[in-house]
Amino acid sequence: MRTNEAEAHASAASTGEGGGTCRDRARVARQVKDKRVLKPIRRYLEAELMEGRVASARREGTPQGGPLSPLLSNILLADLDRELEKRGHRFCR
Repeated sequence: MRTNEAEAHASAASTGEGGGTCRDRARVARQVKDKRVLKPIRRYLEAELMEGRVASARREGTPQGGPLSPLLSNILLADLDRELEKRGHRFCR
């Protein structure tokens, strides 16, 4: 993965932007092999936004602060972690 792409994914994961893209869903599917786990993740990411008593389609981003946020951030940042390790950087997340 190119550095700019890894940084873009890190930024997207931290801000909630772009988390529902096809590329991100494919990355999650590559890392999570159990379809019983993938199905609830997909349903969670495709869930509508509830404002008041009205449900509306989510136009961008993913729900932040929910139970899946740590799992999704770990999956999406794994490539960045590997790139940093390959370059000899020491870090803690």
